[in-house]
Amino acid sequence: MNNFKYSEIVNQDEATMLLFGAIGYEIDGNLFASEMKWLVESGYKKINVLINSVGGSVIEGYSIIAALDIANQKGAEVKMTNIGVAYSMAGVILAAGKKGKREVYDYSSTMIHDPSFSGDKDPEDEGQKKFLETTRNALRMILADNMEKEESEVDELMKNETWYNAKESIANGMADKMIATGKKMEEEPANMYERMVACADLYKNVTNQKTNYNNENQKDMTKINNLLQLNPEASAEAQASAIEKLIAKANKVDSLNDELTTANNKIKTLEDKVTAQETEALKVKATALVEKAVEDGKIKEDAKQSWIDNAVNNYESTETMINSLTVAPGKINDELEGENVKELAAKYEKLLTKDPAQLDNMEESEVAKMEKAFEKINSKIDFTVE
Repeated sequence: MNNFKYSEIVNQDEATMLLFGAIGYEIDGNLFASEMKWLVESGYKKINVLINSVGGSVIEGYSIIAALDIANQKGAEVKMTNIGVAYSMAGVILAAGKKGKREVYDYSSTMIHDPSFSGDKDPEDEGQKKFLETTRNALRMILADNMEKEESEVDELMKNETWYNAKESIANGMADKMIATGKKMEEEPANMYERMVACADLYKNVTNQKTNYNNENQKDMTKINNLLQLNPEASAEAQASAIEKLIAKANKVDSLNDELTTANNKIKTLEDKVTAQETEALKVKATALVEKAVEDGKIKEDAKQSWIDNAVNNYESTETMINSLTVAPGKINDELEGENVKELAAKYEKLLTKDPAQLDNMEESEVAKMEKAFEKINSKIDFTVE
């Protein structure tokens, strides 16, 4: 919920809520309560509720009182301030604020009375009578607890439709502190009618301020409706519903992304495992190729590792090169004179590759003769492998 009908964000910890107008008519009490609950759950620690209301629906007023209780239980500082009038259900809401956090402007007034149906205080319908009696008992209990009076005393105050100015509101437990505004009436009206007229003038001024505030809000509402692809006249409730759906979709996308990341990580692990296995298998294959070449006398023992490394990096090329070798690597020597060159060369190659230790036990001249014979037979090799 990033747009409000009754709330204004002051900073990251504080918000102001305007209870301006008749509850259930100009004020949707349920929406008002929802906005307060959202503010508390979103971490706003200080909420200033400004009241200027003639009362209205008791049922919707209950919603606001319930939201107040939730806010107080969660540790939020909710300050209730009567800036004009707090009559009927609005007066009950003011009194229901946390003790020590209920304020009244010096020109404000408060009123409590029995509930009724459209001004009818003596309905004939038994169902209405029962409802009114139950409602009256509930309001009496709420007021008695918050005004710190006996229920019997509150019962009389409600029956007599009791009016309080700012000082009287504090003296009778409806509020805790009076705020000097400099707008105090020069002479307090003597009767209920004059008091209501005076407060109505104040209410009109505040309503004009609220209208300007709401006009700005409406512009923002229209922008948001366009972004959400809603009807330009869509309500805050419709916006909240659309945003909640977007949040749900975003959460689903996030969840799918998390699942995709997990799957990709598993695939990467498997790929690394397969690569490691393939590399190990290639090493085994390359080692076998080179060791066979050493056994065949094509590669010297001390050069084996470098040939294995080459085979791991490029097996086919190394295999082709090894297959092209026909003798053990060595340098080309001068031609050998004699008639048994092939036999000497074969003997030398066999001893060199199979049993080189025997060469050490032979006469040096015999070994030299075999070496020269070997080099002559292989004089066709035009390269040297170290």
